[in-house]
Amino acid sequence: MLDWVWSFSTRPRTADELTAQRVAKLERMRALLAGLGQPQQSFPSVLVAGTKGKGSTVAMISACLSAAGLRTGRYTSPHLVNWRERACVDAQPISVDAVLNLAEPIRRAVDLIPRQLGAPTTFEVGTAFALAYFAQQRADVAVLEVGTGGRFDATNVVDPLAAAITPISYDHTATLGESLSEIAWHKAGIMRAGRPAVAGPQPEEARLVLEREADLVGAHLEEVGRDWRWSSSRDAIRVESSQPGFQALTTGVALLGDHQRDNATTAVAPLHALQPHFAVPSAAI
Repeated sequence: MLDWVWSFSTRPRTADELTAQRVAKLERMRALLAGLGQPQQSFPSVLVAGTKGKGSTVAMISACLSAAGLRTGRYTSPHLVNWRERACVDAQPISVDAVLNLAEPIRRAVDLIPRQLGAPTTFEVGTAFALAYFAQQRADVAVLEVGTGGRFDATNVVDPLAAAITPISYDHTATLGESLSEIAWHKAGIMRAGRPAVAGPQPEEARLVLEREADLVGAHLEEVGRDWRWSSSRDAIRVESSQPGFQALTTGVALLGDHQRDNATTAVAPLHALQPHFAVPSAAI
């Protein structure tokens, strides 16, 4: 089964091909999910983009949602040991049986993609597996890590209740651009009109782009360092915010480094934004 999944990446794609496929990529992903009955519409989601700290932030948000009693899907990449680690429900990887049960429907959905849209990538097929699995498992919510960029990434077919953008740096410059402004423009594409978005600490050039794009789309952008702050409190951190209804809380962060405190604060912000939809008590965080 995995040989078939990986077969979609056997031919390297040039930078020109990748650039030309940007818009078709989302159309192709929508066509693939249509063939599966639109699984991404079965559950609300949180979408996380950025260059550094995406995986940590996704893990933190997911753990808090699970601790709040919500059946939580988590999609990350790449995997450490086994491909099944990419799609988890309440931190448990998708089972071999679940992969095999989804294989035939996904094969059929791939065959239904209009030929002019091209063949899907391995990442797109893997994303389809994750979204179909979360729907099958009746997830209450899913937290998804963007693969590359954001605006044209396969994960951006969901309609997230909240978005988070971790620190932006130089990554995938062949397709995202060679400046922080260009890269930030791609990351900013996950924000939605009328929905909350939080940005971790950013270089000035990237921050200005995120603020501009948030204004253009009508997203409610909050920033760590401006709207959200943390301070050390012995072996934990105290998170404070000017956001209405948020009460300062003290939480432990097992991972070392101030950057992980930034990631933790970036995780708390969307959890607070989800409160109208889900109860995520301070104890769960």
